[in-house]
Amino acid sequence: MKYALDTSVLVRILVNRPQPLASDVIDEVSRRIADGDTMVVPNLVLSEAYYAVQHHYGVDKETVLRSFRILSVNAGFEFSEEAKTILSIEGLDHAKPGFVDRLICAEQQRVGVSVLSCEKGFRRMPNAEVIPSQNQ
Repeated sequence: MKYALDTSVLVRILVNRPQPLASDVIDEVSRRIADGDTMVVPNLVLSEAYYAVQHHYGVDKETVLRSFRILSVNAGFEFSEEAKTILSIEGLDHAKPGFVDRLICAEQQRVGVSVLSCEKGFRRMPNAEVIPSQNQ
Protein backbone atom coordinates (compact mmCIF):
# COMPACT_ATOMS: atom_id res chain seq x y z
CA MET A 1 0.00 0.00 0.00
CA LYS A 2 1.08 3.59 -0.54
CA TYR A 3 0.79 6.29 2.11
CA ALA A 4 1.33 10.00 1.52
CA LEU A 5 3.26 11.48 4.40
CA ASP A 6 2.03 14.59 6.12
CA THR A 7 4.52 17.34 6.97
CA SER A 8 4.33 16.46 10.68
CA VAL A 9 5.54 12.92 9.94
CA LEU A 10 8.37 14.01 7.63
CA VAL A 11 9.57 16.61 10.15
CA ARG A 12 9.71 13.95 12.91
CA ILE A 13 11.75 11.70 10.62
CA LEU A 14 14.14 14.52 9.75
CA VAL A 15 14.80 15.94 13.22
CA ASN A 16 13.94 13.01 15.51
CA ARG A 17 12.10 15.40 17.85
CA PRO A 18 10.10 15.74 19.99
CA GLN A 19 10.72 12.48 21.77
CA PRO A 20 9.00 10.04 22.25
CA LEU A 21 6.65 11.01 19.37
CA ALA A 22 9.50 10.97 16.86
CA SER A 23 10.48 7.44 17.89
CA ASP A 24 6.87 6.29 17.50
CA VAL A 25 6.69 7.86 14.03
CA ILE A 26 9.99 6.38 12.89
CA ASP A 27 9.06 2.94 14.25
CA GLU A 28 5.66 3.00 12.53
CA VAL A 29 7.00 4.19 9.18
CA SER A 30 9.86 1.68 9.35
CA ARG A 31 7.44 -1.14 10.15
CA ARG A 32 5.21 -0.25 7.21
CA ILE A 33 8.16 -0.05 4.83
CA ALA A 34 9.38 -3.44 6.10
CA ASP A 35 5.89 -4.79 5.30
CA GLY A 36 6.30 -3.57 1.71
CA ASP A 37 4.45 -0.26 1.93
CA THR A 38 5.68 2.90 0.22
CA MET A 39 5.80 6.35 1.78
CA VAL A 40 4.97 8.97 -0.85
CA VAL A 41 6.44 12.39 -0.10
CA PRO A 42 4.37 15.07 -1.90
CA ASN A 43 6.10 18.20 -3.17
CA LEU A 44 3.99 20.37 -0.86
CA VAL A 45 5.15 18.33 2.13
CA LEU A 46 8.78 18.70 1.03
CA SER A 47 8.29 22.46 0.77
CA GLU A 48 6.67 22.76 4.18
CA ALA A 49 9.21 20.51 5.87
CA TYR A 50 12.10 22.34 4.20
CA TYR A 51 11.11 25.58 5.91
CA ALA A 52 9.79 24.04 9.13
CA VAL A 53 13.00 22.26 10.09
CA GLN A 54 15.04 25.37 9.35
CA HIS A 55 12.77 27.75 11.22
CA HIS A 56 11.67 25.63 14.18
CA TYR A 57 14.71 23.37 14.66
CA GLY A 58 17.59 25.47 13.32
CA VAL A 59 18.66 22.92 10.70
CA ASP A 60 20.69 24.50 7.86
CA LYS A 61 19.61 24.20 4.22
CA GLU A 62 22.48 21.91 3.25
CA THR A 63 21.55 19.39 5.95
CA VAL A 64 17.86 19.45 5.05
CA LEU A 65 18.64 18.90 1.38
CA ARG A 66 21.10 16.10 2.20
CA SER A 67 18.39 14.40 4.28
CA PHE A 68 15.92 14.73 1.40
CA ARG A 69 18.49 13.21 -0.98
CA ILE A 70 19.01 10.24 1.33
CA LEU A 71 15.27 9.61 1.67
CA SER A 72 14.67 10.08 -2.07
CA VAL A 73 16.84 7.05 -2.90
CA ASN A 74 15.51 4.89 -0.06
CA ALA A 75 13.40 2.03 -1.43
CA GLY A 76 10.61 2.80 1.05
CA PHE A 77 10.11 6.42 0.00
CA GLU A 78 8.73 7.85 -3.24
CA PHE A 79 9.55 11.40 -4.33
CA SER A 80 8.30 13.07 -7.51
CA GLU A 81 10.61 13.04 -10.52
CA GLU A 82 10.77 16.85 -10.27
CA ALA A 83 11.97 16.67 -6.67
CA LYS A 84 14.59 14.02 -7.45
CA THR A 85 15.92 16.03 -10.39
CA ILE A 86 16.12 19.24 -8.37
CA LEU A 87 17.78 17.50 -5.43
CA SER A 88 20.59 16.41 -7.79
CA ILE A 89 21.61 20.03 -8.47
CA GLU A 90 25.04 20.90 -7.10
CA GLY A 91 25.10 23.86 -4.70
CA LEU A 92 21.32 23.84 -4.33
CA ASP A 93 21.57 25.21 -0.78
CA HIS A 94 22.94 28.49 -2.25
CA ALA A 95 21.13 28.50 -5.61
CA LYS A 96 18.81 31.24 -6.77
CA PRO A 97 16.08 30.34 -7.33
CA GLY A 98 16.19 27.93 -4.45
CA PHE A 99 14.80 24.47 -3.82
CA VAL A 100 11.14 25.35 -3.26
CA ASP A 101 11.00 27.88 -6.12
CA ARG A 102 12.51 25.32 -8.49
CA LEU A 103 10.06 22.71 -7.25
CA ILE A 104 7.15 25.05 -7.97
CA CYS A 105 8.39 25.78 -11.50
CA ALA A 106 9.13 22.14 -12.31
CA GLU A 107 5.75 20.93 -11.12
CA GLN A 108 3.95 23.65 -13.10
CA GLN A 109 6.06 22.99 -16.19
CA ARG A 110 4.99 19.32 -16.04
CA VAL A 111 1.33 20.36 -16.29
CA GLY A 112 1.98 23.03 -18.94
CA VAL A 113 1.60 26.12 -16.75
CA SER A 114 3.90 29.15 -16.63
CA VAL A 115 4.77 30.81 -13.34
CA LEU A 116 4.61 34.53 -12.55
CA SER A 117 6.88 35.86 -9.84
CA CYS A 118 8.18 39.09 -8.37
CA GLU A 119 11.56 37.48 -7.62
CA LYS A 120 14.38 38.17 -10.10
CA GLY A 121 15.80 34.66 -9.67
CA PHE A 122 12.82 33.26 -11.56
CA ARG A 123 14.28 34.72 -14.78
CA ARG A 124 16.52 31.64 -14.84
CA MET A 125 13.56 29.26 -15.00
CA PRO A 126 12.31 28.21 -18.46
CA ASN A 127 8.60 28.52 -17.69
CA ALA A 128 8.62 31.60 -15.48
CA GLU A 129 8.23 35.32 -15.97
CA VAL A 130 9.10 38.08 -13.56
CA ILE A 131 6.62 40.90 -13.21
CA PRO A 132 8.62 44.08 -13.74
CA SER A 133 8.59 46.65 -10.99
CA GLN A 134 8.27 50.35 -11.77
CA ASN A 135 10.41 51.04 -8.68
CA GLN A 136 13.54 49.15 -9.79
